[in-house]
Amino acid sequence: RNELTSIQRIISDATHHMNENGIPQWDEVYPNKIILKDDIDNQQMHVIEFENELTGLIVINEDQPQEYKYIDWNYDGQVLVIHRLTIHPDCQRKGLATFLMDFAENVAGIHGYGSIRLDAFTLNPGAIFPYES
Repeated sequence: RNELTSIQRIISDATHHMNENGIPQWDEVYPNKIILKDDIDNQQMHVIEFENELTGLIVINEDQPQEYKYIDWNYDGQVLVIHRLTIHPDCQRKGLATFLMDFAENVAGIHGYGSIRLDAFTLNPGAIFPYES
């Protein structure tokens, strides 16, 4: 329960930070407690600590948004999808998102995925940067 509370705080603080910076990516509806609890219960959420405190998370699964079916992908084999990559605003720019992205790549390789798709909000430069680099 304490972990879920910490995760909700990270999401809330990140949402507030994005809104302050004109990025309307998340709100009180998404991602909500039910979604986050499902991520945990389905063992699809992975967290990262910095200085002994939970500071970020990534969700890795095969769930693809409906919009993906309209894209002409170069690869149509087994695909891993990254969702809700979040680092608490106080801990950003420390390489934690890159670490989580590397973790996802390792998971993909170990489990034989041929591709990773990244569920990111295109109007959030902070969300796009780790993917471009």
